[in-house]
Amino acid sequence: MDKPVAMWKYSFGAFAAAIFINLSISGSFKNQMLEIIIVAGTVGALVSFWFNKSVKRMPTHQERSRFLWQYSFLIALPFSFIAASVIIPHKADVPGLLTLLLLAFAYPYFAGLFLKQKTGKNTNE
Repeated sequence: MDKPVAMWKYSFGAFAAAIFINLSISGSFKNQMLEIIIVAGTVGALVSFWFNKSVKRMPTHQERSRFLWQYSFLIALPFSFIAASVIIPHKADVPGLLTLLLLAFAYPYFAGLFLKQKTGKNTNE
């Protein structure tokens, strides 16, 4: 059995990639939500590729779970500052905050989607 991998370097790497890619293509799309979804999907694919190349296997369920918790925490930090900067000076509306929450959720969702174990048979047997 393979020994567990420390997932912090992948979490910080994914976070740095998300910031770098977001700043690189900022303003390239007319629809900002589409831009965030493209960045989140790209970062998820890059992290999956990086993990597979460096460890030569897919992450275990525990590694994937640790990565997603760490990455979600790192992604939540800037989104919480954005939300606070909107709420404090202005009265923010609920749909705007829900949209911000859904956009923040896209990053760990796509990372989890790409890091999922791909099996060809039913494992519930």
